[in-house]
Amino acid sequence: MYENDQQWIQVDFRKKNMIVWKVATQGHGRDNKYVKSYAIEYSLNRATWKMYQITPNSPGLLKVFPGNSDDSSVATNKLNPAIQARYLKIRPKNWTTYISLRLEFYGSTS
Repeated sequence: MYENDQQWIQVDFRKKNMIVWKVATQGHGRDNKYVKSYAIEYSLNRATWKMYQITPNSPGLLKVFPGNSDDSSVATNKLNPAIQARYLKIRPKNWTTYISLRLEFYGSTS
């Protein structure tokens, strides 16, 4: 199984000017499988990636977002500041049973 913190899911918004300001996550829906925390990486071109930081001026201080506390409720996290990205990766950091995740992103084009 691939149950380590090197796993990720990548989304292609298909627009370079997508502004993402909120992420919602949900677990598997049964069997007690869900992600408890995660980090975010983002890119405009898939060649250069940035990790979402605690503050924009804090290089190296990775922001770890709280995820779910069960397999069915929705957890939301606002991105402040919002990010501009075409590609976004969710990198699970902690989970229960197995990595299992449903996602929704909130944003708009600039």
